[in-house]
Amino acid sequence: MRLHLPEVVSGITANLQQSKGSERLGLIEILARLFHRESKWDLEAWWGTRPDDRGPYFAPETWEETSNIKAALESVFNRLVKTDQSKMLGILGLNRVPVSELSLGKQDPFVIALATPSPDESQIKILTGAAKDKSRLWDERVSAYRALGRLEGKTVANQVEILGSWLDQGVKPDEVELELNDFVNQPALILSTKILREVAAKGSKSESRVAWRTLLMFTQSPLIKENQKTPILNMIQKNPREEGLFLALADLLLPGFDRQIENAIDSDNDTLIEAAERAKKLIASAKASAGKKLANLKVADITKLAMTSTGDSVMGEKIYIRQGCIACHAVDQKAVQKGPYLGSAGSKFTKDYLVQSILDPNAVVAQGFQTELITMKDKTAHLGFVTREEGGVIDIRNIAGIVTQIKEDMIAKRDHQPQSMMPAGLAKTLTVTEFSDLISYLVSMKE
Repeated sequence: MRLHLPEVVSGITANLQQSKGSERLGLIEILARLFHRESKWDLEAWWGTRPDDRGPYFAPETWEETSNIKAALESVFNRLVKTDQSKMLGILGLNRVPVSELSLGKQDPFVIALATPSPDESQIKILTGAAKDKSRLWDERVSAYRALGRLEGKTVANQVEILGSWLDQGVKPDEVELELNDFVNQPALILSTKILREVAAKGSKSESRVAWRTLLMFTQSPLIKENQKTPILNMIQKNPREEGLFLALADLLLPGFDRQIENAIDSDNDTLIEAAERAKKLIASAKASAGKKLANLKVADITKLAMTSTGDSVMGEKIYIRQGCIACHAVDQKAVQKGPYLGSAGSKFTKDYLVQSILDPNAVVAQGFQTELITMKDKTAHLGFVTREEGGVIDIRNIAGIVTQIKEDMIAKRDHQPQSMMPAGLAKTLTVTEFSDLISYLVSMKE
């Protein structure tokens, strides 16, 4: 049965005026679903875009009845009680109806800010405040935080402030860790090193912890160039006596900073001494990695050792984060999805497949994540994988994790590339023991 028909919309609209309570909300939900329809497939979009779970349409477009649906939704909103207004706003959001374009009278500025594609300064403050507000629902707070993340580097300090407040509040520790890991593993944040260093030095203890954790991750990530790591390592060589640094080292169980730890222990600041001693103890208690580096071994030998050894999945999780794997591969459905999802890697893939995929990323490229070379009419080019394609606009994510928006009418040519966006050699700095730990962690990921 087709629902995108004028007579269906007029019938529902007529009933909407007479309905009450849950029946009225049900009709509102139907109209919200009918606000858009699926656009005609261009025979390319699906294969160039990763799976999109936002719904209800893959590529929504308005149609001839959209204006009538818009008028009906605007008309009914102010006749609802406050609780039903909140429910209606949730329904509109789920169906990707542009709330900011509807005339709904006076409403929560937070809702407007959340629905605005590019929030202004006042709306950024509203979103920051909402994310930190303990009285709001957790899902609303996360939505506000993620909305700021879409502004590509303009709200780094705000995001650190929010993450720091969540650590201070002690709320939802597992979910906070998801957002924190996603933040600190964004290679694109290397462009915000100066801001992060300022927050690390002047922010609260928890803000400094988040900022330092991000900076330390840059020094470990194979996605960051060596010349970009050098300024950060030089900062650390100056022995900064900041509690956040040692809290971050303890979080990451990151070895190699003994001099900085001992320097802090020799200080006269009791709080700093306590943080440094804790970091020293935790790092020392972590299993010391032994064995040759993968860079010095043949692929066949690495594969044999990985297949015959039993690693430590707990340490493997630390390595997964430290190596920046999580920058592209979420392991929880609640996290922001970017590259192929690995939260169920142990259920979907065999151990040998996982080993091969890391050692030779080009062997198999996951469906929907093929690398594209997009050549523009002005002769510039973009290489990456497409993460969104709708409304005549394409989002393409490059190897550094930076997303660029491209208008389709400015494109001259699109070509699929055989190579994976995951570079070869990402694991070459690991020892055999560390690699075995990493594989054991992935094998343990089952849903």
